[in-house]
Amino acid sequence: MNIYEFKKGLIGYFDKSSMSEYQSEVQREYKINFNDLSMDKKLWNILEVSHNYDLNTDIKLGSKSLLLKYFEGMLTDIEYSDEVNTINGLLDLLADESIISNMLFTNETIDFNVSFQELNSKVLTKMLCIELLKEEYEANFYNLDYNEIIILQLDLIENICRQNKNLKYICLVDVPKVTDEIFKKINFMDLLNLKTIIIANDFENNYFDVTNTLLIAEKMIDLYDEETIYDLTMNHKLNISMDEMIDHIIKKLSTKFTNITTDLLLNKLSN
Repeated sequence: MNIYEFKKGLIGYFDKSSMSEYQSEVQREYKINFNDLSMDKKLWNILEVSHNYDLNTDIKLGSKSLLLKYFEGMLTDIEYSDEVNTINGLLDLLADESIISNMLFTNETIDFNVSFQELNSKVLTKMLCIELLKEEYEANFYNLDYNEIIILQLDLIENICRQNKNLKYICLVDVPKVTDEIFKKINFMDLLNLKTIIIANDFENNYFDVTNTLLIAEKMIDLYDEETIYDLTMNHKLNISMDEMIDHIIKKLSTKFTNITTDLLLNKLSN
């Protein structure tokens, strides 16, 4: 397995349109287990973080927009608020007094009833006009640096998870480099309904330990799997213990040994 196949399988599992005639006949269906249990797609969702994130498009609130998911969560059940009920009442009054009462038809059998669409979360979301501000000035994607564009996405995902505590999320962070600032933000997102997977070619510092590292190259190596480490230790040319083998692998990772020759997946699971 390689990183490309891993990503394709992970994203394809959650993509309702991924199943084609070719896949059903020739390929295997994507399946994901978490702690040996199949993931229920009714409960789990996947959200992606990328350095290619197009904020200028996302701000238009398209169907796959992170900002759309964020505002949808914020406006959930807003139609039951006193403010929206008052506005809907005023819209009914406006329709009666300004439109219906002024409609003059001579036809005895045909008439029209007119009303304004009631405000609810979906209507209000469509009415939103959003602009990006940086230091109180109007800005756009090109005014954000690398850390800012990644952390902005992480901020949105963190809030989406907090707004929808009945759902579970996988956050797939696929970036060229994990900086200290980015890793600090990921560690700060300590949410029970969020699991974060990092795919990167470079790391600013050594973030690796036994519980969060999985290598994907010619075969998958999970440093948390004692049987895998035991097999590596027994078959390795170095005469070392299992703990020494783990330290040896992590040292190689921290010196960027994997940067060119090996694909790397760093898997941080929030507790």
